[in-house]
Amino acid sequence: MISRTAPSGRFIYAFHKTMERSNEALTNMYAEGELSPCEVEQERIYDHRRRFLGVAITIS
Repeated sequence: MISRTAPSGRFIYAFHKTMERSNEALTNMYAEGELSPCEVEQERIYDHRRRFLGVAITIS
């Protein structure tokens, strides 16, 4: 289960299994005016065993 906050403490807006899918989603969000680039970051998420789970799009 993924919490609503990333390890950085930022709110998780969306979650994708690959960086490619995350980049695609970000491009669409910017194009639709849903988010502005200054408030968004991508953060790789790992479980407690350091296994990669996916990429979170986080907002401040």
